[in-house]
Amino acid sequence: MAIDLRTPDGQPLQEVPLDLPAGADSAVVEVDLWYRQGDPGGDPLTDLLVVVQTEDPLRAGVGVARGVPPQDEAWVSARFAGHDNTADPAQAPYVTEWVPLGAYRGLPFPTLHAGCSRRLELRVRAGHDAEDGATWRLLPLVYYGEHSRALPWSFALDGGVLTGIGDRGRSALVRGGEVTVSDPADADLHIAARQVLVRGELRGEPRTSVILDLTDGSGGALVAGESYRAVLTQAAAGGVTVTRGDRGLDPSTPTPPAGEPVLETVQVAYSGTGAPVLEMGDLLGGRLYDRHLVEPGEGLEVLVHPGQVVAGGTWRFWSRLDRLPVAANATSWLWQLPSGLHTLTADALPPSAGAELLAEVDTDGADVVAIRDRRRWAGRVRELVLAGAVPGAPGEIARTWVADADLWIDRVQLAASGPGGTTGEAVFDVQVSGATIYPAGDLAAPDTDDQRPRIPFDAAGGALVHRVGIPERCHLRRGDVVCLHLHSAADGVPPWVECRLSCLY
Repeated sequence: MAIDLRTPDGQPLQEVPLDLPAGADSAVVEVDLWYRQGDPGGDPLTDLLVVVQTEDPLRAGVGVARGVPPQDEAWVSARFAGHDNTADPAQAPYVTEWVPLGAYRGLPFPTLHAGCSRRLELRVRAGHDAEDGATWRLLPLVYYGEHSRALPWSFALDGGVLTGIGDRGRSALVRGGEVTVSDPADADLHIAARQVLVRGELRGEPRTSVILDLTDGSGGALVAGESYRAVLTQAAAGGVTVTRGDRGLDPSTPTPPAGEPVLETVQVAYSGTGAPVLEMGDLLGGRLYDRHLVEPGEGLEVLVHPGQVVAGGTWRFWSRLDRLPVAANATSWLWQLPSGLHTLTADALPPSAGAELLAEVDTDGADVVAIRDRRRWAGRVRELVLAGAVPGAPGEIARTWVADADLWIDRVQLAASGPGGTTGEAVFDVQVSGATIYPAGDLAAPDTDDQRPRIPFDAAGGALVHRVGIPERCHLRRGDVVCLHLHSAADGVPPWVECRLSCLY
């Protein structure tokens, strides 16, 4: 096998030690996953999956994935805690929250470069069977090149894309968050408004900026010819975390905090001016979205971002970006197959049983011109609809109340029956129990990022529907009153509007 599991001192790992009372966490066991240890040649392995099997009590040396307590009760949890990138300084760091392992469960990760390792941490919380005389041997394994694992059919009857709502071990970037530099160039980076999943909870973040300097992560100042790398991540408590690496002629990428989605990796070079001068070429990438978001690539290409799907009797997973060529001057349908692989068809007929539709893609002779999102969500979805005639002055249009516990606003869409006025735009607000869900949208301050729905005075066709705003406050509780308001208008308003809050729970 190309992957060696070793202890931190380089010894082969045979099993996870298990000697503990029921109901208590074990000490953390550190495991290094090496790909061709000592050999930096060869292509990286991609789309890997860590699983744990338990030795069959009736067949020595045979691991089983289910049917015994450690597997069915998910005794083992795992997380990634760093990497050894001495053979490849460009290897992206990878750290995660704790994830339960067991029957039908695993921990996906994107890449393992030749001559490099990932540091995996394991811990065990045993069930009652740990004290009734049973002896269990736990056997960690790593699969690569797979994108799908079988599930009991009943698990996948009402499937779709997993949203991560309620999964406390899952954090991800959902949309937005593009990073740009200033014009003219300076030391500032600008991060667009974004929607994020933080330990199973949705929230929005307003546009923000960070300023970098010429000091590396160890406090050393850059000199001529040197640079350092910084990773920008979405902080769990809000805002942006900047993790700086050490300076050098060929610096390595630092490891960001666990569970914080990457927004961008930037190369900061000595400038001779006392502050960095950051250009778009200094942005190295690294931003990935969750839920199999589909975007245009370069030319006739679509990009499918990571995600997980339960459908067709399988759990499907991707942890890296997938690039697919698409036909010119056509409409294509993008599917995920039960194998987890993606394919495009020339019509809407599913290519196989269990295929999951992700998007429709329109192209011209050279580029992707439109992508229509066709993802369906696994789990429960609720739509709150607020509709009514628009008053001539700012005020309430419609209201409803929340009957379910813990809804999370995934998207706000507003459609108008027509434009209004001869200048400016009509701006609308959604309020929950008297407080706006767009607190950063202060129209009196021109520098703020107002994400409220709006309809321009000259809107027509698709411009009569506003889909792009990102709410900051996404949590709705049972009994909350949700209101749609006209916030402001120039000299006229649309006759009628309908606002839909698509909520997950």
